[in-house]
Parts: sequence; C-alpha cells; structure tokens
Amino acid sequence: MNAPEAAHDKRPVFTHGSLMRHVAVMTGTGAIGLMAVFAVDLLSLFWVSKLGDQAFKAAVGYVGLVTFFIMSINIGLTIAASATVSRALGAGDRPRGRRLAASALTITAVLSAATALAAFLLRDWILTTVLHAQGESAAVASKFIAISIPANVPLAVGMTFSGVLRAVGDARRAMYVTL
Repeated sequence: MNAPEAAHDKRPVFTHGSLMRHVAVMTGTGAIGLMAVFAVDLLSLFWVSKLGDQAFKAAVGYVGLVTFFIMSINIGLTIAASATVSRALGAGDRPRGRRLAASALTITAVLSAATALAAFLLRDWILTTVLHAQGESAAVASKFIAISIPANVPLAVGMTFSGVLRAVGDARRAMYVTL
C-alpha cells in the first residue's frame, strides 16, 4: 500500500506489510535522494577542473568542506523532523503529526537561515583560520560561498519536507523532493 492509499485507510503505513520491503524502499529512495544532493559538489568540482586553474579547484574543495558541515546540520534537522512526525503518526495522532511537521519546518527555516548567515558573515575567517586557505583560492572560495550559501535555506526546508514525506511513508515523493 502506498502513501496516498494509506491516507484514505487512516492506518500508519509502517504498521502493516513486509518489514523488509519497508526498509528496502525507504533506504533505497533515501540513499538516491541524498546522493543527488551531494552529487552537486562533485559536478561543481568536475566542471571547475575543466578551467585548468588550480586556485579554482582548491576553492571548490574548501567550499565543499564548509557546505558539508552545513549539510550535516540540515540532515540532523531532517532526521529530527522525520522521527517526531512519524512517532505521532504511528500513534494514530494525525493532527499532532501536522503540528509537529509545521513546527519542524519553521525551526528548520530559522536555523538554516541562521547557519547560512553565520557562514556568510564568517566565511573569510572560516576559510583562512579554520581551513588555512590562502591567496587566490581563499578569495575565490569566499566569493563562491557568498553566492551559494543563501541556497541553504530552501535546500534545508526541502530536505525537511522530504523527511516529513518519509515519515508519512511516501518514499517516492520524498525522493523527488531531493532530486
């Protein structure tokens, strides 16, 4: 039974059916979605490597470290949202599940905006002091972060939407959100 059918059934999706199928579907779609998110960094590095400038390649590496840290925060927020919403839905309390989903999305938006703002304001310090970037690669990385980091807010909210869809049991649509 898929999530739209389960919505009419009013029974939580994961309380009946094959446990192995549930695990395989949720793990497979989650892995595909997460790999798609991280594939962007790989594609950036590939295309920048075609430019031939070592400073650009180094800059993408530095930015990858910063975005990996920020993505880890986003993943943690997504896991928290999924766990709390799925627990409410598993208990049969759909109104509470809706409230928790709305709260999780609000918290994610606020925290991801704060994280993006901190990374934006502290980008030069992070690059030079924490990551020891120097010269042209530090300057290029700083510009790259300034351009790319505002996208953290819609990315984090999208990831949390995906987590909420996974909590409902709609693995396919959750994967589409991250693709």
